[in-house]
Amino acid sequence: MKKLMYIFGIAALLLAAGCSKDDGWNTPNGIKPVKPSKELTAFFDENLRLISSSLFDEYNEEIGSLVPVYVDTCIMVNSVAEFQAIHLPDGTPMQLTLPPIDFTKYTLVIGQYVLPSGDYVLIGQAVVLEPEPVTMTLAIESTGKGHQMVTVVPFGGLYPKITAESIQTNVVFKK
Repeated sequence: MKKLMYIFGIAALLLAAGCSKDDGWNTPNGIKPVKPSKELTAFFDENLRLISSSLFDEYNEEIGSLVPVYVDTCIMVNSVAEFQAIHLPDGTPMQLTLPPIDFTKYTLVIGQYVLPSGDYVLIGQAVVLEPEPVTMTLAIESTGKGHQMVTVVPFGGLYPKITAESIQTNVVFKK
C-alpha cells in the first residue's frame, strides 16, 4: 500500500508541475503539458488515486475490494461530460466535480504504463500529433533501487486541444 501511495504521489507531483521544466529529453514534434491552474492541481493532488482506480482497477466481488489491472491505458478527456462518464469499478458514476477547464482550448490526458519488472519513474511526457497516430510519449528512467514484479507508471497532464479520436502510448527509456 505504501508503494502504491508513492506511485500516486509521484503522478500528482508531475501533474502539479506540468512537466514544464526542461527535463533533458526532446521528442520531435512533441507537445509538453501546460501548467494547470492551482485549483486543478489541488483537485488532482486530492483525487488522483480515486480517478486512477476508477479508470484502471476492477472491483473483485469475491474479496470485496479493488484489484489493479495491469494494462497500458491512455485516455483523452475533451469535456466535462466525458470526465463525468468515468465510472467507479463497481459501476456507479464518479461523483467528483472537475474544476473549470476550458475544453475548447485544452485536453486532459490520463493514463498508466505497465512495465514487467524494475523500479521506474516518469521523468517527462509529451504528446506527438504528427505523424499519425497521435502518441503519448513517456520518458521513463530506472531508479536502480531493485526489482519488483510489476511497475505501474501513472501519468497525466493538461495539453493544448487534441482533436484525434484515439491516442497510443510510446515509451522512451533513459539511462
